[in-house]
Amino acid sequence: MAQRKETPKKVYAKSNLDSKSMCRLCCSIIDPKHCKNLYNKASVNVLASAELLYGGKLLRGDSLPHLVCRPCKGRLDNFMKFKNMICDNQDSMMRQKRCVELSPSAPTADEKSAKTDTLIRGKSSQRQSRRSLSSSFETYDLPLEPTLPKINVETQTVEDTVSKPALNGLPFGEILKKIDEELRKIARRDMNSVLRRKDFDAMSSFSLENILKELRTVCPVTFTSLSQMLDLDCGNEKKVAPLCLIYGVLMFRRCHELSLIQRLITILLADSDANTEVYEKFNKFGLCLVKTMKYTIQEDIGAHFLDKVVQEVKDGKTFSFVIDNIDWEEHVHEMRSANQNQSVHAVATSIVFDRVSSSHLPDEEPQQSLASCDVVKLVQLSDSDIAIQKRVYKSIAAHILCEYIPTFKFLKDLVTHFDVPMQHKVEMQQKSLVVPFPVLFKDEK
Repeated sequence: MAQRKETPKKVYAKSNLDSKSMCRLCCSIIDPKHCKNLYNKASVNVLASAELLYGGKLLRGDSLPHLVCRPCKGRLDNFMKFKNMICDNQDSMMRQKRCVELSPSAPTADEKSAKTDTLIRGKSSQRQSRRSLSSSFETYDLPLEPTLPKINVETQTVEDTVSKPALNGLPFGEILKKIDEELRKIARRDMNSVLRRKDFDAMSSFSLENILKELRTVCPVTFTSLSQMLDLDCGNEKKVAPLCLIYGVLMFRRCHELSLIQRLITILLADSDANTEVYEKFNKFGLCLVKTMKYTIQEDIGAHFLDKVVQEVKDGKTFSFVIDNIDWEEHVHEMRSANQNQSVHAVATSIVFDRVSSSHLPDEEPQQSLASCDVVKLVQLSDSDIAIQKRVYKSIAAHILCEYIPTFKFLKDLVTHFDVPMQHKVEMQQKSLVVPFPVLFKDEK
């Protein structure tokens, strides 16, 4: 039985459409003054988003509405943001790993057979094959994305006609092999690379000289290649820092355990209150770790402070606890029986070590009652103390005048520093050692 053909249909606008004051997307009656033309050049992105969501072309005609209202434009913007967020999140959940079997540089069965055939053909066939550059790459699978110029492993020649970069007389392919061997050597755990260290001492004593020294000694070919690209001057820190950063990113991409530079950048981002998007962008480029890793690094740094407390106590130093608490209320948007307002309490504790020991002072009982204590006698100074205090005030005032007021700068050489005689002078000149503890969500009790 023959199949019936469908009758062609003509698509045209309805006669009752208000094309001058109707939104093309939601069909609501709107004020044309507060709308945009959907087919203007300035609304190309809006039209593309609407057609992507609709799944087809939005026909244009004189009897069809051509305006788009603000709510619809906002919905389209939110739709595109949501679509981009889904794409970014799906990409962040996956990672790629090069397969040896499918790698363009991996030897294949055809390549092995081709090598065997060339040996059988003899010297004449080898000379003929070297005349054509294209024939030497037939055994390589072409990648889907553009890559660097390919190298023939047998003849060590570059595919294109550009000049071959050489290092100490070596062909370009041999240089790449040496660079790969050096970087593989650094990635091994028995090498104990500088970038593999993760403790607090490594981060606090970070120095570009250590990384540059490792790159020079262990990876001389890589160092020479990168230094020529950057026109390196070892005395210029502005050029040494990018070189070390490039080296750190390369090794982090090869082995995620070599993440010293990424840990430092993660802490710097946390100190500057960077948002999640900054962490995600930097992590894609291999410059930092994911945002959740900053808490692990901060815990490692906090554990180092506890080690310092133990060492100071072993040395016989005493300390005091300083406690500060804060309370606040958290109000819920919709209150229910299981969702009520909460009162939150937090306590911040720190240890302050005493610069001057007070262990020799009696602490059994008060020397006298505070009710009958004469405060004037406690703070009263002798005549010699008052004279010394006046001289100290004069010296401080003279230094302030000569340093901050330009008119008195010519008297700077005449101002002498007055050495105040005091007990425990050496101890008082030292900085107080304050060790913070983690914030506890408890009350002051």
